[in-house]
Amino acid sequence: MIPNVTKEVIDLGDGRTISIETGKLAKQADGSVVVRLGDCMLLATAVSARTANPNVDFLPLTVDYREKFAAAGRFPGGFFKREARPSDSEVLTMRLVDRVLRPLFPDDYHAETQVMIQLMSHDENVMPDALAGLAASAALAVSDIPFYNLISEVRVARVDGKFIINPSRTQLEQSDIDMMIGASLDSVAMVEGEMKEISEKAIRFIDLELLEEYRELEKNVRAERTKFEDDHLHGTVIHYLYARSFFKDQTFADVELAKIHEYYLGQAEKYWNNKGLYEQGLLALALRRYDKKEAGLRIMRSLKERALKSEELGMYWNYPRSYFWNQLPIETHALLTEAFAEVAEDENMVEELKIWLLKNKQTTHWKTTKATAAAVYVLLANGANWLTEDTPVKVSFPNVKKKKAYSDPIAAAQQTAEAGTGYFRTNWDGNAVSKEWAKVKVENPNKTVAWGGLYWQYFENLDKIKTFEETPLQLKKQLFIEQASDTGPVLRPIGEKTALHPGDKVVVRLELRVDRDMEYVHMKDMRASSFEPLNVLSSYKWQGGLGYYESTRDAATNFFFDYLPKGTYVFEYALRATHKGDFSNGITSIQCMYAPEFSSHSEGIRVGVE
Repeated sequence: MIPNVTKEVIDLGDGRTISIETGKLAKQADGSVVVRLGDCMLLATAVSARTANPNVDFLPLTVDYREKFAAAGRFPGGFFKREARPSDSEVLTMRLVDRVLRPLFPDDYHAETQVMIQLMSHDENVMPDALAGLAASAALAVSDIPFYNLISEVRVARVDGKFIINPSRTQLEQSDIDMMIGASLDSVAMVEGEMKEISEKAIRFIDLELLEEYRELEKNVRAERTKFEDDHLHGTVIHYLYARSFFKDQTFADVELAKIHEYYLGQAEKYWNNKGLYEQGLLALALRRYDKKEAGLRIMRSLKERALKSEELGMYWNYPRSYFWNQLPIETHALLTEAFAEVAEDENMVEELKIWLLKNKQTTHWKTTKATAAAVYVLLANGANWLTEDTPVKVSFPNVKKKKAYSDPIAAAQQTAEAGTGYFRTNWDGNAVSKEWAKVKVENPNKTVAWGGLYWQYFENLDKIKTFEETPLQLKKQLFIEQASDTGPVLRPIGEKTALHPGDKVVVRLELRVDRDMEYVHMKDMRASSFEPLNVLSSYKWQGGLGYYESTRDAATNFFFDYLPKGTYVFEYALRATHKGDFSNGITSIQCMYAPEFSSHSEGIRVGVE
């Protein structure tokens, strides 16, 4: 059967034409067209459900745009010989098309609708994203899907003062205005773009600010208050060098400004070692972009030598806890990760640094939107693409003979794992669990870090509980009896044979070790019914740089930490023995409320009062 092909041609007036053809490809779609400019060809299809879901009160419109390697006669390189997820450019094109199409559907149209746009043939001189909106609108126009008005999208560039419709890549590189416009015959629906004019004025402004800074320096040198050879590399200059490095192709207004710029680059090469981690990262990036690669590499080698490495936590530095712009830990770590990717080109280091960011998020929250944006950007923009690493982890219990007892529930849980994170949860009844389940093996086939928790709940006498030490939180609890001596009060450990009597003063000592920063931590210390606390008032306390809230209750004393830095801490408080008997003093337990998988407890203690 000969297809009934319809074709229309649009003359752009400069020798180029755009053709729109329908009836030949994708005939089972509600509407399909092939749009061509030069050797660039796009296939757009539109499909819509016949009925709407009664529970949907919006338009479920999906716009998909793909530029596959096959359009240029190539295939993806690397280990995986297949197309990956959409690039940033493709996602932005989807949004531009969606933004101009969505308002043109009827308000009461809620049927699921899909518009698929695929690059069929690549032309080096044609920007295909500029044709995507036209192709999508044409596909809807030839379908029976209700659509109010036909639209088109074009790219408009200004080159040498002249506006050009759908410019070539070469023309776009020479333009000072780049706009994407979506419009119908009688109205404009969307305008988005960028202009170099704004950035040029901004660069000129900061250049003049640097000139004024240098003029002030010259005055101080003439007054013999300083020398040109001294360190004049302060925060403003460092930020200038970093910001200016993004626009290094923009020339300076005069020769003097260029010389001043070189002077401060020389200062960066000479005095970078006097600056903090954040400033060193900024300087390394600026020096690398200004072709001073060796100077940038010196900074990166120094940073690598000072970095701390942990098999679990990755690579990091000792960050101060501060609110100064140059001492913010997340922003600093994100910047240094970017520096190792761009300057040192050290992929292994980048992956280690990304691991620290995720492990940091596991136990602490990122304080600001700025910190979150910096962390998310560096995780997605550098190193391996962790979003494509979604193979489920392998969990097994080697000593359990009936493999299906654990494999089936785990497989079922992984089928409904949370998208993006891979989080899943499953459990087993107590009668199905035996001592063979005590050993668990976890295999991670992905390049990304993975973590989880395994909880075995059972009942045990408090006195028989042993200290749990295989955790980042480690607790040690001791009881002392305070006795008077010639040199003052003396603390003597309470052992199995230590005799206590009513009225004795007992001191509880809790030793806490934590190997990473944690937030929102609760520690609960139980006590025997014979002991009454001397301090019954709850209050906020500060000791050794650690702030916490201590709350005395009937059967235990609670400690609440909003921020628990890495380190070792000792807490003491006094009790009074009040009556005779043989008592269980219970345990001390601690748990991070932000990451509940991190918990620990001390051993159970039994005391006797005669």
